[in-house]
Amino acid sequence: MKGKEIAKRDSGSALAALGSVLDEEAQGYDPQIIRMKIIHESGEFQIPSLPSVKRLEGIILASRRIRVFFPDMAIKGDKKRILDFTNKRPFCSSPDCATGILSMDDFSSIKDKNSPIIFLKNKIAEGAGLCKKCPLAEWGSVSLLGQNGRGQACKELRRLLYWQPGMSIPVLLSISTSSIRSWDQYCSALNAAGTLHNKVVTELDLNVVGEGDETYSIVEFSKSGEITEEMAEELVKEVVLDGRAQPLVKALVAVFRGRDIEQDDYPNGHTEDDL
Repeated sequence: MKGKEIAKRDSGSALAALGSVLDEEAQGYDPQIIRMKIIHESGEFQIPSLPSVKRLEGIILASRRIRVFFPDMAIKGDKKRILDFTNKRPFCSSPDCATGILSMDDFSSIKDKNSPIIFLKNKIAEGAGLCKKCPLAEWGSVSLLGQNGRGQACKELRRLLYWQPGMSIPVLLSISTSSIRSWDQYCSALNAAGTLHNKVVTELDLNVVGEGDETYSIVEFSKSGEITEEMAEELVKEVVLDGRAQPLVKALVAVFRGRDIEQDDYPNGHTEDDL
């Protein structure tokens, strides 16, 4: 009928309108940190629910030097007893690589004074809670766990907050001993050039080393460009966290900083100091 035609909206604007409506109806979940993993055999990064990739490009918004001690005892029964005792939390950890925080479990419940739990607690006490004085942080200290090698019983790690356009959830990447030098050298080079790792776009690649059961991957970092205006606009847009409006970047870093060290943060795979 003339004059009664329904005006058709072009598909592009319809999709945009639909997306806007559905965005408002997708808030029924508690946002969780996503832990990125490294598939050592194939040299690929794996973000859950996304295809694995050999290369990433984004911004490392924040970083932390940490230590975490999950006792990798040579006697598997001892390892299980310790994990059960700590409820799979770190036996000891340090959010700053300086001061260790011992598990808050009830050590008085251990009646066997020859228990590996008491042995490790006493070893940590020898260093008075200071990482640089702790016997478990020394090179070759894996021997205290009954292991062979020159590695540290208590691992030093780097914890990175990775972001790329479109991400509104913190993505955490923990890198182990094999990649620490690569990360520290990259940050030092940027600093010498007058900038910081969270003020540039960084490319992450994986260099696969070894073969068979001794395969592991080293993360390599390089500057791939400058932060664009579009990236900056996305990072400073306001979001709501704990009932308070704040820029997306501040919300992401706040969640990252406030997250406890957990067993899932412990990198999988070999490191060259343990081979």
